[in-house]
Amino acid sequence: MIFQAKFTALLLISGLITGATVTAHTSQSDGEAPEPSENPAQIVVGDSQYITEEERTYDFIVAAALAENEPPPATQKLADIEGALNIGDLRHISSKTEMTTPDHRREESMYLMTDGSVLTIWWQEIDPEWGVMSGEELLASWPAGVEASLNNQRDFVQVLFSDGAVHGSVVVERDFNDPDARPGLSLQQTVDFARAMYESLTPAK
Repeated sequence: MIFQAKFTALLLISGLITGATVTAHTSQSDGEAPEPSENPAQIVVGDSQYITEEERTYDFIVAAALAENEPPPATQKLADIEGALNIGDLRHISSKTEMTTPDHRREESMYLMTDGSVLTIWWQEIDPEWGVMSGEELLASWPAGVEASLNNQRDFVQVLFSDGAVHGSVVVERDFNDPDARPGLSLQQTVDFARAMYESLTPAK
């Protein structure tokens, strides 16, 4: 009985550690935009359509998108960003506008790259009090007043940028069907995409 109790306790501790590791990885690599803490677990998409975070997984989005016709960019700004990045030849798999609060919107497009990686670009209006870039390791040589950071992981590469009013991201995630794959953009390409995206969003600056 003592051995059985110890074994059960070890299983419980192991399960808690594994669960924490999975949760940490998910929050670290999903590339999501910041949202106010008081927001509900669900977010509004388009015409009052609610989706859950579980429906935003890589496998769900890619499989569903390939079964449908390729969507156009949801907004003119997303179309302009696509042109600025010269990625019109990639398979467009998702494009939408979300509301993070009644006063702050978020626009996103996703593309399937030829190697199976998924490229996601998003930008959103932010409140300067959100502090979206705190704790980030910043990149140099961006315009004055703009903060940008590079996050290089084995399964994704992401550049975030913010000027206090506009917050955006370029993130490329590897083909998760291939455990040995790397993201389909180099670090420099990801930085270049993010800079072109920022300049497309703020042409007057």
